[in-house]
Amino acid sequence: MKETNNSTRYNWVGVDVSQAKLDVYDLSSQHYTQYDNSEIGLASLSQALLTVENVAVVCEAMGGDELLMTRRLPQQESRISVVTPRAVRDLVKGFKQWAKTDRIDAKMIATDGALVVPRPFTLASAAAEALKGSAAPG
Repeated sequence: MKETNNSTRYNWVGVDVSQAKLDVYDLSSQHYTQYDNSEIGLASLSQALLTVENVAVVCEAMGGDELLMTRRLPQQESRISVVTPRAVRDLVKGFKQWAKTDRIDAKMIATDGALVVPRPFTLASAAAEALKGSAAPG
């Protein structure tokens, strides 16, 4: 869904998430970087994002590989959105971008963010997380 506040102009950063790596593409500067998908890699990414004004990070939901990032970046007051892989695949088809590399994926994810302006990801409160963790399987 689109955000209702159209007055904010974001600098979109797309992240192609895998279990081991974060491939990052800054759409405004057209700069590509790669980080480890670890606490140390996220600390480096967080520092880099501090230099980007009105940054908005977007990544795909990748079966949990994105969870560390979605939990750490909001602590740095970064706006982060998680989109479905299908939405990005549809965009890639529309751009007829058939080459498949992590760098191109990160760029297409950033482009999807800029065009769609997905809602920011919100973390559940600590109480909700505790309830979720203590719920007995049905």
